[in-house]
Amino acid sequence: ITGRYVYAIHGLPLIDAFSNKQPWPCEPQLRLRWEIIHAGECTQTSMGEKTSTTLTNLLMHGEETDTNTLLRDIIFPTTETCDESDVDTLVEVEIVIGSQCFRRVHPDHMSVFDFTYWTLDNTHPGNAVSASTGSSHPIKKWLDVDESVFLIYPAFD
Repeated sequence: ITGRYVYAIHGLPLIDAFSNKQPWPCEPQLRLRWEIIHAGECTQTSMGEKTSTTLTNLLMHGEETDTNTLLRDIIFPTTETCDESDVDTLVEVEIVIGSQCFRRVHPDHMSVFDFTYWTLDNTHPGNAVSASTGSSHPIKKWLDVDESVFLIYPAFD
């Protein structure tokens, strides 16, 4: 309709292929994004009692001000703490609260971006590769081929 390639991002990892990790969830001032799913779809992550209490309270408090039923964003406050034993181990987290599960996702999960610039020649390294191999354009394919508003990461076809 607009000629623009605007997508919601889906599938960005918390730990990438090179083992780079997002910070642990108790980093002061860190914005955390949580996907809200049914409790039966996940397993409570093992963590220290202080960490569990702190994150659970933040997620429950967020319900008072956040009406989004699919995602919850929280900023970890400077006044809260977690168990130090969780520092290096806690990245991928699932917390069950009642009938809901809060699954930590990448902070840009479901964020919307305009990718139109990356559809132009010589702007994205995959553009030349796809052109030379006859593959679908790595940025345009989601809308043009799949008729989707989601850019799914990673996608190597």
